[in-house]
Amino acid sequence: MPYIIDGHNLIGQMPTIALDDPDDEAKLVQLLQRYAMRHRVSMTVFFDRGTYGQRGLGGNGVSVIFARSPEDADRRIIRQIRRLTQPQQWTLVSGDMELAQEAQRRGMRVIHPREFAGRLLELDLPPPDAALRAEAEARVPGDRLGEWFQLFGVSAEEAARPVDLHGTPRMRKNRTEERREQPPGSADATAGRSRRLRDRRGRPLIKPPPPGRPDEVEEWLRFFGVDEVEE
Repeated sequence: MPYIIDGHNLIGQMPTIALDDPDDEAKLVQLLQRYAMRHRVSMTVFFDRGTYGQRGLGGNGVSVIFARSPEDADRRIIRQIRRLTQPQQWTLVSGDMELAQEAQRRGMRVIHPREFAGRLLELDLPPPDAALRAEAEARVPGDRLGEWFQLFGVSAEEAARPVDLHGTPRMRKNRTEERREQPPGSADATAGRSRRLRDRRGRPLIKPPPPGRPDEVEEWLRFFGVDEVEE
């Protein structure tokens, strides 16, 4: 989704950038470039003052336009909005009421600069699983992580993958599933085979259902009167 950014309107909501900073435009553009590359979007940012025609800014998904005055910047943004052939796919970031109304008339999405400033600030936050990884590494010496991964059946590729805190945890296969995947006759396929019980005459016993009538008690007694267990 492409964006049109009201530059200085957004800077006014950024706690890390001051409007009186001579490099405020460059600092904002750097943040927008990081956001554009991370989210694979394009942006056009308009500044209403600064060095008119300043070069060297932009690139990496961000186009920069300097206006001669705040009034000239608003006119340029409105002109840009009216030129869009598919305005429903665009988003305007501005707190200016006139610009917001024009964008909404064209079917654009409008985001308040305070909200978008929060998104830019999140670029410097650590990944959500960073604390968990740091705690795990602090408790388990680095030279022994491989042993723990092997113990819990985690491959090197899975260990390097970010943790999904909202997804379904990876479950290890149970022994039954593992035996099903083994070819018949293999050692792993026969290792966990259940023991077969036999009666005094050597006939296989099949566990009967729990006795519900007196005549079923004998069958259960015969079942538990086992004198041989075949391995």
